[in-house]
Amino acid sequence: MDNVFHEIDGDSVKINTLVKSEGLKLSMEDVPKLKPRPSDEDSVRDQENQLQDAFENLLDNIGEDKNRQGLLKTPARAAKAMLFFTKGYEETISEILNDAIFDEDHDELVIVKDIEMFSLCEHHLVPFMGKDCRNV
Repeated sequence: MDNVFHEIDGDSVKINTLVKSEGLKLSMEDVPKLKPRPSDEDSVRDQENQLQDAFENLLDNIGEDKNRQGLLKTPARAAKAMLFFTKGYEETISEILNDAIFDEDHDELVIVKDIEMFSLCEHHLVPFMGKDCRNV
């Protein structure tokens, strides 16, 4: 049987998993810290502009005409999409959980179905999304 415990410490969560059958110990403590994203309006706008320039450069380098009517707003849309796909970098566990952890006196499994998820493949920078739809 797996032994999982969660320790809430301010805005961070340490999730340590001990898998008895395999004798493995996995820890989230080794996950690298990311630099904080800008929060003031001018810095956020500057970040979006830098991303937009990068997407314009990308279009140029694959041979597209960034001034073509269908691509005029693509760099701005792609920059906003990239910020959306990576928004989890700036979210804290406290914001996500919203104090939804309770001490209960039972040992039964709680099942949450139809959890929507999305992420970004770090190797290809391609978004993927879906929903947990396991039949339990």
